[in-house]
Amino acid sequence: MMKMKNWGKGIPEYTRYDVLELREQHELCMAAAVQHLVQEGAEIKAICNKPLRYIQTEVNGEKVFYMVVCSAGQELGHYSFAATREFTLVTKGHDAKAKVVYVGLCSMDDERCAEGLVLRGDELEARVLEIRDLTKDTEPRTGDESYISYWVEQIANAYRDGSFHRFLDILAEDYQMTSMWVLETMKGRERAVDYFTGKSAAIRKAGSRCRTAVVQCGDGTLGVIIRQKRDHGYEDVYVAPTFNDMGQLVKIDICDPGFFRYRRYFDC
Repeated sequence: MMKMKNWGKGIPEYTRYDVLELREQHELCMAAAVQHLVQEGAEIKAICNKPLRYIQTEVNGEKVFYMVVCSAGQELGHYSFAATREFTLVTKGHDAKAKVVYVGLCSMDDERCAEGLVLRGDELEARVLEIRDLTKDTEPRTGDESYISYWVEQIANAYRDGSFHRFLDILAEDYQMTSMWVLETMKGRERAVDYFTGKSAAIRKAGSRCRTAVVQCGDGTLGVIIRQKRDHGYEDVYVAPTFNDMGQLVKIDICDPGFFRYRRYFDC
């Protein structure tokens, strides 16, 4: 059982180690989803946590599988397209209906809940936000141009407001991040999740905000321009994401936008 801690009201001072790990968040969301489905009359047949998180149920003799999507706060979370395809294959193999259950993990403090801040030892509540049928048009398909623009926009939004949970689910296991200002290359999904979780906490703690825009380079690729306020004025940074054929984010390169010629795609 988690040791409770009095975090007071509003947004307190905290470190990245005070924020619940994704694994812990998913465990709480999964438990809430199971409880909700049982209350709705579903018979739980199996609970799967790796690599996909889904619940096998039977309702009135019919197989219904639920993929559990967790988010911090009250906004619906996102899931990767690779996970969608894999879950679809699983349900087809069992001749089962495919549904998605969205669960939000919220602090009982209104301000922390609104910010999606999930602190260790805080009084938390996991709520089922919505249940949908899994359909092909729920989100853009991997091969579509809209797929890339959709996730590049999510990356831009994440850098703008610190909500990096927006794209953590599509990080590839062999994810890498390079920066022209940092000698070491960040490698591996686990390390990246830890980094982005800490960066999110730092942004929210500092209350800093930046402006972002999705831009299109001369070769047609999309990237993100981040404009940060500095003591001497403003500084622009270019973020170039790379996706694999499975729709996973495999790399982010961070560099000086002066190396590229681009046009503004849309402000975020």
